[in-house]
Amino acid sequence: HSLVLRLLSQEIAGQIQSLARAAAAGDRAALVRGAHKLRGGCGQLGARALAEASAELEHEAHQAAPGELARRVAWLHECHRATLELLRQ
Repeated sequence: HSLVLRLLSQEIAGQIQSLARAAAAGDRAALVRGAHKLRGGCGQLGARALAEASAELEHEAHQAAPGELARRVAWLHECHRATLELLRQ
């Protein structure tokens, strides 16, 4: 449990920050790669909401408007926060 919490709080947070930078820069290829990596890691940890949000970002990264990409990354932040909250209970 503490390993999963540590991975989610540090590693996943760093990956989401990288996605936010890629979205701000309009780097769609980095968004696809990063979202794919995040989806896999979250899936292995059992963080389904994060994995699903990552899959949506990965799928939409090529075609979504920049504002939509920023909203999807913001949703990842929210899913991350909620997942950590649940694990800490």
